[in-house]
Formats: sequence, C-alpha cells, structure tokens
Amino acid sequence: VLGHRKTVGLSAAVKADGYRLVDGSYQYGRMLTVDLKEPEELFKDTHERLDNRSRLFEAAIDIDYGELERLKALIKEMSMNGCHVVVFLPPFPDEIYNRMLNDDNWKFFLSKFEKSVKDCCAEANVQFFDFSNVLWVGSNDNECLDGFHGSEMTYTKIVKAMLSDKAFAEYIDKDYSNYVLEHPVNRF
Repeated sequence: VLGHRKTVGLSAAVKADGYRLVDGSYQYGRMLTVDLKEPEELFKDTHERLDNRSRLFEAAIDIDYGELERLKALIKEMSMNGCHVVVFLPPFPDEIYNRMLNDDNWKFFLSKFEKSVKDCCAEANVQFFDFSNVLWVGSNDNECLDGFHGSEMTYTKIVKAMLSDKAFAEYIDKDYSNYVLEHPVNRF
C-alpha cells in the first residue's frame, strides 16, 4: 500500500512507480518527480521495438478487421445502454509517428487504421478525435513519457481539445484544466 492506494510490486511501493491495483493504471512516480530524462533517452526503447518489429510494434500489411468489428460492437452496446460514447486515438510522439509514417512497414497500416476507426465512428454516429501525433493537440515530444505515452500535460490538452463535444464538456472542470496547464510542476 502506498498512501491510500494499493500497488503491485516492491518497486511500486518503494519508488511510487508501478501498477495500481484499484484501476490498473501505471503510476510513474519517480519519473515525474526526479528522473526528468530527455526524449532521446525516453524514446530509445520504442526505437528498438521499431527496429526489431517487436513488443506492440510488429509490422502489419493490414488492420485486424476482427478487432474493428469488436470496436463496432462495443460502441453499439455502450450506446444501447445509454452511454455517451466518445472515441479518440491517443498520441505518439511526433518523432515516433513520423518515423512510422515514413516507413513502408507502418505508413499504410497507420493511415488505414486511422481512417477505419474514423469511418466506424461516423457509421455509429459517435464523436471521434484523432490525436495520433502529439503535435495535433498542441503538445510536443518533450511532454511524452516514452515513445508511445503522453504525459499528464498531453492528456490535459487532449481533454481540452475534446470540449467541442458538449456532453463530454459538461463533466470537465475547464478552469482547473487551464490552471494545470498554466502552472505545471514540470514538463510532464
């Protein structure tokens, strides 16, 4: 237990770094308070994954249509249960996104995936936001935690960009979001 939150593993308890049991999210702890590494070091692992085409960066010539059908079914079920559905694609750092866009192993897959999700949302009449590149939301590579995760700053900008969805906007404290962006503890 770390504070009032249960954690998984010794690292999570000692370094405030690791997975939380309650919601399954990752707590970045020391990285956000002590180890403010530069993007070159933070992206190293993702570049290695791209080089080796491994660990979530396997190259593909086509999208998985079965997974797209699962997304459609999830959207339909949520809508039928009265949920207001908003779909977004989370961002890659600009450096990583552009590397993939300029590589035949990923560029066609990326564009087809983004278009397919957009079309799926249009068909289901749900709001869709494409934030595949951090630059598109006003963030930058320096605000990324690694080669495929944005920081709290990045996600606050994403939430602000999604305020055009009126139903979503009702649940957002806009003043607090602005305050957080104007008074960051650090770049993350």
